[in-house]
Amino acid sequence: MRIESAKGHLGLGQTKALPLAGIRVVEFTTGIVGPTLGRLLAEFGAETIKVETGKRLDFSRGPAPDRINKGISFADNSRSKKGIRIDVSRPEGYEIVRRLIKISDIVVENFSAGVMQRLGLDYPRIREVNPSVIMISLQGLGATEAHSVTFGQNIPPIVGLTYLWNHPDAAKPVGSELFYPDYYAGIQGACAVMGALDYRRRTGKGQYIDSAQAEAAAALLGPYYLESAVNRRDPRPIGNGSTHASPHGCYRCAGEDSWCVIAVYSEEEWLSFCRVLGDPPWTKDPMFSTALNRVRHRQELDRLVEEWTVRHDAYEVMERLQKAGIAAGVVQDAAQLSNDPHLKARGFIVETEHPEMGRLLHGGLPMKFSATPGAVRSHAPLLGQDNRYVFQELLGLDEEEIRRLEKSGVFD
Repeated sequence: MRIESAKGHLGLGQTKALPLAGIRVVEFTTGIVGPTLGRLLAEFGAETIKVETGKRLDFSRGPAPDRINKGISFADNSRSKKGIRIDVSRPEGYEIVRRLIKISDIVVENFSAGVMQRLGLDYPRIREVNPSVIMISLQGLGATEAHSVTFGQNIPPIVGLTYLWNHPDAAKPVGSELFYPDYYAGIQGACAVMGALDYRRRTGKGQYIDSAQAEAAAALLGPYYLESAVNRRDPRPIGNGSTHASPHGCYRCAGEDSWCVIAVYSEEEWLSFCRVLGDPPWTKDPMFSTALNRVRHRQELDRLVEEWTVRHDAYEVMERLQKAGIAAGVVQDAAQLSNDPHLKARGFIVETEHPEMGRLLHGGLPMKFSATPGAVRSHAPLLGQDNRYVFQELLGLDEEEIRRLEKSGVFD
C-alpha cells in the first residue's frame, strides 16, 4: 500500500538530508510514551517500524473493530512510521522479528514490565542477534516487574503533580486529563537514545536504557522537594497564582467561557500594566505598592484585574498587554489553536491525508533545524500496511513463503 506524504512536507523518499537518515527503529509500543519517542525519531529521518498483532493492538487505535485505523490518538502519535502486523508469540513470527532487529539500530518498547522478557525479546536476548543494538524501555515505574501495574493516570498522583495541580480551596485533588508524563518521558527518552547513538558511534557498543515515566515527571518538581527538605515547608497548591508575582492568573474576559492568562513580574511591567488599564485609582493603593505587597494581597488584586478584563475581548486583552511588554495569552481551545496565526506563520500546523479519515491537522515539530529540519512525513500506518515492504524488501521473504505464513496465521 502506498503511503501518502504530509502535504507540503518531506515524503518518505526524501530523507537523506535528515539527521537520522539510515537509522532503523523497531517499535513495540502502545498508548503515548513509546509512540511519541518513535515518532520523533521518524520525523528526523529514522525509519520507524511499528510492530503490532491483531490479537492485541495498540490501545490508542480504539476499541471498535471497524475503526482500528481511525483512532485519533494513534493517528497523531504514530504518524510518520511504517507498520507491520505479525504474531510474535508464534515461533515463526518470533524468528522474523529477530531478523528485523538484527538489521536495525534501536528497539523501543513500553509494554508492561516483563512482557518483552516473556516474548523472548528482552535486551539480553536481542543483543545476541545484534550486539550493537540500543534498546529503551519506558514503563511507568521502570522496567521492574514488581511495579508493572501503571497507566497514564497513575503517574501524576504518584509524583505529586495531581496534588499541586489544583486550586488552594479545592475539596479534592484535580490534576489534568492530559497524560503529561507520557509525552514528557517520550521526549526525554528520545534525548537518551541520541546519547546512546553517539556512544555507539564512538565505541561501536550498544546499550540498554531503563526510563521510568514517573522519574521523568518527578524530575520537574525539584524546587518543591527542596522547599520541603530545606525550608521544612510543605508546598501547597496555589492554582494559577505565583509565590513571587502578582497579578499572575487566568482572568475571565467578555464572552462565554473566554479567558486570558496574565503574568506581571517586574516593577517595570507593573507600571506598564497600570498604564494599559488607564491608571485607575486602585493601582496607587499602598497594598499594591511593591511586588511583595501585591503577592500578599493577590486575591483582592485578582478581583480588580478581572473587573477590567471582563469588559474586553480576550484577544484584545492579550494584544494590548503583549504590546506593552507584558506576558499574556488567550486560553484557546483546539479549534482556535489550529487557526492560530502565530503557529501558522511558523509552519507548526501541518496536515496529512489519511486514506480512511481524510484530511488531518497536526501540531508539527517544536524545534526547527537550520540545515536538517525534520518533517511530518506520512499518516499513521493502517494495520499491517507495510508487511510486504518489510518482509519482502528488507528481509527477503519470497511470495510463496509470505502466502504460507499468511495462511497459517502468523500475520494475524
